[in-house]
Amino acid sequence: DPLEAAKARVQRKIDANRELQDQIVKDRAEVQKQLEQLRKELPREKQGPLRPRDYQRLTPAEQELNDRWNELIEELKALVGEGAQRGQRGFDLKQQLRDLDQTYQRARTYSYDPAVGQDVIDSAGGLDQISNTAPRSGKLSVEHTVTVWEIVTELDGYNELVLEDQNQVLSYRRNLLAMDRNLNSSRQDTPWSRWSFGRQVYGDAAVEHMIAEQNRLRQELQGLINTL
Repeated sequence: DPLEAAKARVQRKIDANRELQDQIVKDRAEVQKQLEQLRKELPREKQGPLRPRDYQRLTPAEQELNDRWNELIEELKALVGEGAQRGQRGFDLKQQLRDLDQTYQRARTYSYDPAVGQDVIDSAGGLDQISNTAPRSGKLSVEHTVTVWEIVTELDGYNELVLEDQNQVLSYRRNLLAMDRNLNSSRQDTPWSRWSFGRQVYGDAAVEHMIAEQNRLRQELQGLINTL
């Protein structure tokens, strides 16, 4: 199931992010432990950044402890900042997971602009544009070379687009072609590289061509998203 596969990818990102958050917590605890030890060795007035003349009054051992204190404080600040970023990342990923069902189903329902779809069918001249022969079923339908699920789940930035721009991406004319209706239904959202039945029907040469087209169009679509 393409949707479940996409959700599983997001969940793996959530799990990986959580592991990083856990590591940050452990690192912060270790830094704080070292700071607590330094507090016992370095008087309060000798902790933190000092004016040059005050720093020079420290003994060499105290200067070393002061330097270490300042290093640990900076390390702690960095860990706090990274922890906040990871927290936001986790929130965003969970929101993405919640939105995925709705976004994907809406995209599948819309699919493409009807006027663009009609232009695809009209320009095909009654031929399946993959085989350049009459459709075996006698009917054509509009096919996304880069599938809807790839657009929704793999192209960076699609889910952040406003609805009008998402529709523009889904209706990208060069990504649409006319295909035998039954075969299109059979393929659904399966990438050409994994649609084994397609090789039986269209042959290796046609499928390899479609794989190359899919890779090229994926870059075009990503470029379009980046401009919207």
